Amino acid sequence: MANLIMLEFGGFGMIREIKFKLNYIKDRRRAAIIIDELNNVFWVWLGSDITQKTRNQLNSVIDKLRANGHESEGIKVGLRCQNAIIIDQRHLNDPEMAQKYQKLQSLFTMPIKEKGKYLVEITSGTQTTILQQFTVRDKAIAGMLIVSLLDEFPALFIGKNAKNEYAIEGDQPLLRFKVINGSVQLLPGSINLSEKVQKTFSELFSLLS
Repeated sequence: MANLIMLEFGGFGMIREIKFKLNYIKDRRRAAIIIDELNNVFWVWLGSDITQKTRNQLNSVIDKLRANGHESEGIKVGLRCQNAIIIDQRHLNDPEMAQKYQKLQSLFTMPIKEKGKYLVEITSGTQTTILQQFTVRDKAIAGMLIVSLLDEFPALFIGKNAKNEYAIEGDQPLLRFKVINGSVQLLPGSINLSEKVQKTFSELFSLLS
């Protein structure tokens, strides 16, 4: 079981509990924080129309939550949460920001039950957290690229360092890349991918959709 609660904050740093509803993280007039004990993070939604005064309160609000959590109906929530993941509606056209927003929205697809007026809990025996699930997805994408390369270069040497950067070599160095939030990033010194490799990778990648 994991507790979650949604809070709204304003320009004077005041916070109030609000219902755990998806439409609140689509509202351009709201600044909201979801305390997520499943992933141990604070999800922050900054609507495009909130004032700069409200935006300026974010750091102090998060600092207070990190230090003390939030108490709702006698239950402390978020004491283990430290990281904040910020989704700014003004920048949802940025792929990385859009990926964070996708992760946040996936919280609302999980089976939950009301534990109080505002507090809810995940009711399923979730095997992996949302953030872990997306890490697994990144690994799957890396594997798809490697398989695509094997079609063109059957004998490859594959390595990975502590930074999760992959190195692919045949008779000569071919490719260095990493996958971040579902996006493949080629590193300096890599060859250009042929149309054949790109086509195979695209076909495999479509299976994740």
